[in-house]
Amino acid sequence: MTHLVHNLFSKVFYQSSLNYDNKQLDTWINHLEKEYTPSAYGYYVDEMEDNEDDYSKASLRKTILEDEIFKDLKSNIMKEFNFFKNHYLRYVNNDFVLTRSWVSKVEKGQTSFYHNHNNCMFSGLYYLRTDGESGYINFENFNDKRFYLKPDVYNEHNANDFTFSTHNNLLLFFPSECHHRILKHNSDITRYSIAFNFMPTGELGVDTSDSYCKINVN
Repeated sequence: MTHLVHNLFSKVFYQSSLNYDNKQLDTWINHLEKEYTPSAYGYYVDEMEDNEDDYSKASLRKTILEDEIFKDLKSNIMKEFNFFKNHYLRYVNNDFVLTRSWVSKVEKGQTSFYHNHNNCMFSGLYYLRTDGESGYINFENFNDKRFYLKPDVYNEHNANDFTFSTHNNLLLFFPSECHHRILKHNSDITRYSIAFNFMPTGELGVDTSDSYCKINVN
């Protein structure tokens, strides 16, 4: 007897690495520190029960990857995303644009709340500085579940959350509705990452549908 298990209606995550050396990463970090020091907490300020300093910071400016110094990085991120959306998702009929990008800065002992990203279809993360004790990124399934059973081994078929370990040059893409947070950062180094969002352009839906629309980008 042949057994088949299908992961139907699953969320698709993409993981890769870009090839930049530590000197290049340090140059980018110095640029962010001098001109756009992250100083504003990004999510759920009203829900903070502890000291504000216990949480990661997000830059006020949300167009970081438009800086000339990041021109090559943005280009490579888009190349990876186009490979992901064309080769795996088969969304070959639509182009995507990168709409927002910002830096996340995490000091020792800091974490973040669970959150997701609105007004976008996919989101991503690129890690500039991290190490083995840096705050990992954790995703949790917030969909309604009627029962919870504890499996003897957690895998992609039964897990309700998943944690990615982080390293320099790590690149992640994920559906923007997925809730995620930074786990406690235990390293002495300052952890830097750049987050970004994508939106599709062109025809969305079927032209006979009342939900059809066409998005043009000049």
